[in-house]
Amino acid sequence: MATDKQVEEVLRAFSSSSQAQDFRGQHINMSHININMQDAGMFGVLGLLSRSSAPLTAGDVSKELGVSTARVAVLIRKMVEKKLIRKEASASDARIVELKLAPHGREVLEEIQKQRTAQLKLLIDKIGMERLMEYIEISKEIRTIAEPFSVEL
Repeated sequence: MATDKQVEEVLRAFSSSSQAQDFRGQHINMSHININMQDAGMFGVLGLLSRSSAPLTAGDVSKELGVSTARVAVLIRKMVEKKLIRKEASASDARIVELKLAPHGREVLEEIQKQRTAQLKLLIDKIGMERLMEYIEISKEIRTIAEPFSVEL
């Protein structure tokens, strides 16, 4: 049975690779996970807000996640409607709108973390710690060799 310590070790290994975003929910690109891109964006915003020690603005979120301010504005509106986050005027400057994690947003993050931990424990149990760590290392190596490409349509 996989331990919490093993899960933490796997998460540390993932965090040192670009696959870290897969398990933080910022970019879900694994074929066995069924999350639409809008939800993936919302998970990214929730994770960013939960990790930030200072209040964030929409501009901060846009910069940190590397997405347009227009896209962030749409996400924020939908997240407020779903009661995942709150918008509040800054105490220092009422013209600045700060984003804060709402109680429901915290609950959603806790559920994500719970499911992520269960999934990683299952992987460790079925594949084995050594093979899982080898997979992470090989993935890192592939990402350093493979060059991104794009095709204009």
